[in-house]
Amino acid sequence: MKLTVLIIMSFILFSTSILSQESLILKKPIWETKVVLSSDTAIEHAAIFELKDSSIVISSATLKKDYLIGNYSIQKLYIPQIRMIQSKRRRGLLHGMVIGTGFGLLTGCLFATMVRDDRPCIQDGSLRNYFCEATWTSAEDKVGPTVLIPTVLGMLAGGLFGSISFTIPIDGSIEKYNRNKKKLAKYSIKK
Repeated sequence: MKLTVLIIMSFILFSTSILSQESLILKKPIWETKVVLSSDTAIEHAAIFELKDSSIVISSATLKKDYLIGNYSIQKLYIPQIRMIQSKRRRGLLHGMVIGTGFGLLTGCLFATMVRDDRPCIQDGSLRNYFCEATWTSAEDKVGPTVLIPTVLGMLAGGLFGSISFTIPIDGSIEKYNRNKKKLAKYSIKK
């Protein structure tokens, strides 16, 4: 009995130590990175794999499944070669637009429930009355624009926030690299 428990416990401990590297990669989001070199060439569609003292290791893969099956190559770039590093979240624009559309639709539905009434337009000759008569005549006519406008605005705002990228100037300087190393660590796969 003790031998069986010992074998099971050693199997569990051994399997978790093997999978620890994979779980490290699976937990962190992978940021798509563009590295502009001092020779004005750029390495695009890469990911920062690891930060070292005087160099950066970049990877050719931007998908998590490529790391799990080993389908990636790494390249070491020394700091004097690097002019600028630009990172953005993969599919950030699409994700931002979807989330913004959802929030806008929810907001629009809440507004539509608040304005849904069949009160007639007041005949007092005011600007409010003109707007009321020119745009909506019934509660059903009010719902469409009340939902559509916040949905479109939410989609645009989400797209703007999702497409944000971060640029870190290095200019071949070890001092600038060390100053920005904590920022770069956020975008690195390995610490």
